[in-house]
Amino acid sequence: MEKIGIIHAALQSFMQHGIKAISMDDIAKAVGISKRTLYETFSSKDELVISCVEHINEERLRCLNDIFEQNLDFYDVILKITYEGISFIQSVSMQFLLDLSRFNYRTAIEVYTETVNHFCVKLQGLIVEGQRHGFIRPELDPALMSRILINKKPNALKDLAETSGYELRDILLQLVGVTLRGMSTPEGVKIIDERFNSETARKYINSINKPLSE
Repeated sequence: MEKIGIIHAALQSFMQHGIKAISMDDIAKAVGISKRTLYETFSSKDELVISCVEHINEERLRCLNDIFEQNLDFYDVILKITYEGISFIQSVSMQFLLDLSRFNYRTAIEVYTETVNHFCVKLQGLIVEGQRHGFIRPELDPALMSRILINKKPNALKDLAETSGYELRDILLQLVGVTLRGMSTPEGVKIIDERFNSETARKYINSINKPLSE
């Protein structure tokens, strides 16, 4: 089997059950290959985990690049990134996020951080443009605000949704909405109210608000 097939099978198991709960034996059985063949492709479980995270980041990078290439304004970009974030967080288990955050998988987190840094730079440009057009408060630091918007910890959001009884979509939208309103001038707040409360936005959010088990 090709390397990408092993990554897909491993990801499916990791994302559903967590990393520590899945052994290399489990992955070999799921793929239908011998453990020896698996180790010939990936020398260790850590190497496989890092490859899986790199694959996730490549997919998210492609998705987010598509958003930035659509020539949208700052608010539409944030709205679409929020949708993507909801969809991603709901596709993984809490245990997977917790396992990734632990020391043994520090390299995997570093791969994720590279992706975050890449999009913070792009977002800074949109914030500067918003300031120039009078929608974003001029005294704000674009570099800092881009990190506040992007660096939402998936495991913290997932945990809050599972323990509070609130839907993940509502938590993330309110969190992003409050942050954006604090960043915006009165003209910018009018745009937020239109974009985040539109019927199209609500329908899209409802369409991706599905439990992991579905």
